[in-house]
Amino acid sequence: MANLLRSAKSGSDWGENELYVFNIGIANEDTYEFFGHPLPDQLDVSPVILSNIDEPPDATKADIDFFAYLEDAIAVPPDEESFVDDFASIVLKLMGYDSGRRIIHQQKELSFEMCGQRVSAKTDVCVMECGGAARYLLLVQKDKEHDRHLSSVNPEPQLVAEAFYQNNKGRERIGLATIAHAVIPGITMIGRAPTFFKIPVSEALVKAIVTGQYPAFAMTVQRLVPPVPDRLNYMIQGMKPLENRRVVFQCFQAFKALVYQLAGSVACYQPAGV
Repeated sequence: MANLLRSAKSGSDWGENELYVFNIGIANEDTYEFFGHPLPDQLDVSPVILSNIDEPPDATKADIDFFAYLEDAIAVPPDEESFVDDFASIVLKLMGYDSGRRIIHQQKELSFEMCGQRVSAKTDVCVMECGGAARYLLLVQKDKEHDRHLSSVNPEPQLVAEAFYQNNKGRERIGLATIAHAVIPGITMIGRAPTFFKIPVSEALVKAIVTGQYPAFAMTVQRLVPPVPDRLNYMIQGMKPLENRRVVFQCFQAFKALVYQLAGSVACYQPAGV
C-alpha cells in the first residue's frame, strides 16, 4: 500500500482511488448506531410540509419555497447546474441549522494541503459559525452525475476531501490550542435524496495526506441512508413521497442535534493545564 501512487488533487477531483490510497473506508450504519438513540417523534417542521404531497392553497412562504425547490431539485436547466444546492439550503433553514451565529453558505472555497501542495476544494453548501475563528460545522456536497452535462463524479470522496480543510488554522490564528481529533458532519445530495455522514479527522491522517504517505491506521467514515420504506428507489424518489419525507426530516432533526453537539465539544476544548 505504501508504494501506491499519490499525487496532489483538488477536492473536486477526488475519487474512490484517493480513499483507497489513504486507507479511508465508508461503512453503513443504522439510525441507532449513527445517532446513538432512536429518531425523534416530534419534528420542528411545518405540518403542511409533512402532510401534503404537493403545495396546498394555505401554504406559507416557507412552505411554498420547500415545495417549489422540491420539484426544482430534479430539474436541470440547459447549460446550468441543478437547483440541488438551493433545495439543500432551504431544508437546512427550515430545520434551523442557521440559528444563532450560524450561517448557510453556497459555493464556499476551501483549501487543504496534499502531497506537499496546497489544493483547492469547494463545498456546495456549508453551515458556518461566525466569530473570531469562523468554523465549518457542516459540509454538503451534491452528486454532479445528476447534472447530466457535467462529468460523473461520486460526491462521497469529494465530501471527505473537504473535511480536511482545517478549522485548526482559525484556532491557531487566535491563539487557541489545535484539536488532535474531530468529527466533521457531512451530507451528500442526489437530487432530493440526502445521505448523512460522520467524517473523523485526526492529526495523523492530515499529516499522511500532507506528506503523501499511507496512514498506519484505517479511517472509517460512518454513513446513514435514511431508513425509508422503499430503500431501493430512495435515490430516485428522495423526499417526494410523504412516508419518505417524514423519515428524512427525522434524520435532519437528529443530525442537527449532532452537529450542535460536535460544535460544542470543540468550542469547550481546552488544552491540558489551561
